[in-house]
Amino acid sequence: MTPYDVIDEDNARAVLDGLDLPVDWRIHLAGYLPQLMTIGESGAVVIRLANDDRRPLFLKADSGPFAEVPAEAERLAWLANQQIAAPRVVDRIEQRGTHVLLMTAVPGNDMASLPDAIPTEIAHLAGEALAALHAHDPATCPFDHRIDNRLPVAQLNLAAGRVHPVW
Repeated sequence: MTPYDVIDEDNARAVLDGLDLPVDWRIHLAGYLPQLMTIGESGAVVIRLANDDRRPLFLKADSGPFAEVPAEAERLAWLANQQIAAPRVVDRIEQRGTHVLLMTAVPGNDMASLPDAIPTEIAHLAGEALAALHAHDPATCPFDHRIDNRLPVAQLNLAAGRVHPVW
């Protein structure tokens, strides 16, 4: 099974219905098959939207004081302006405290979905991707994720029980 297999389509539809999406979103997403994603540790609900005739999309929703969707949308918009391969923001909304991001899918598979890949190959691919990102001038990046800025956020997540217990 891959993370793109249909997993409880009815539950994915129920999640979408519970988001009370605007009419224009519902019209745009008509005909897409929702697939609830089962990998990831962000705490957000992630749904892959598949359609044989159209490019797949991803919908990501989260809420609460640790909601990362607004900042993720800002980072994706910046990456797009830098011509860096990344999902493109289609739209984003905030409904009753829930942040919802609709974005394009990036062609290919995530590294967790490569069951036959050799770990050294995965490490090499990850290194190439990071090298490409690091080739850009950090002075032009408005996001400061140095350890001294991210550590307090990590400590808040840990205190809130949002860190996987095995990690």
